[in-house]
Order: sequence, then structure tokens, then C-alpha cells
Amino acid sequence: MILCFLLSLALAAVSFAQEPADSLQRVSREAPAEAQAPGEQTAEQLWNKANTAYINGNFHSAAEVYEEILSRGVSSVKLYYNLANAYFKEDRIGKAILYYKRALRWRPATTTSATT
Repeated sequence: MILCFLLSLALAAVSFAQEPADSLQRVSREAPAEAQAPGEQTAEQLWNKANTAYINGNFHSAAEVYEEILSRGVSSVKLYYNLANAYFKEDRIGKAILYYKRALRWRPATTTSATT
């Protein structure tokens, strides 16, 4: 049962994984780039860093950087899916399910209904 659920989430995630940085949306707290401390990376730079880590198979680092982006108040369906995929690749199924569900909450139209 859980395996079927995870497979359906993973299939839905394929279309959202590894999107460009412009898919991020500032939600609340991140300071504009010019107001950030010197040497502090922007959300877009962190996004690229996390995607590079993911592509290179460093899923732990990717998840940490995706979490850093979320902590700055930046969020998107693609960010949640990428984070869920990184946790899934690390075999951290509970966290993967959590972030898949959060991604689906952002874009419920991407799921299929068993009642239709």
C-alpha cells in the first residue's frame, strides 16, 4: 500500500523535478539580494547548489540546501518535490512523504482522483 502511494507520488514528481531557479517564489522572509550579508548566497544560488548536489548523487547535501531555501521563506511546488525526492533517495521515507504532500497541497490539480 505504501509502495503504491510512493510510486504514484514519484511519478507525479517527475514532471516537476530539477526546474530552473525562476520556479522559486519568495513567500516571506528572504532579504533582497542587495540587503544580504556579504558572502551570503541568494536563494537562486542555493537552488543551483542543491540541484548540482542532487545531480551528482549527493542527496544529503541537496536536502540540506533545499531546507535552507525553505528556512528563508522561499517556496514552490518544485522545491518541495525536489526536497521530497532527495529524502526518498536517502531512504528517509517519512520526510519524503511529508514533502510530497506539501508539494501536492501547492498544486492539487496534478494528482488524479480515483473517483473520476
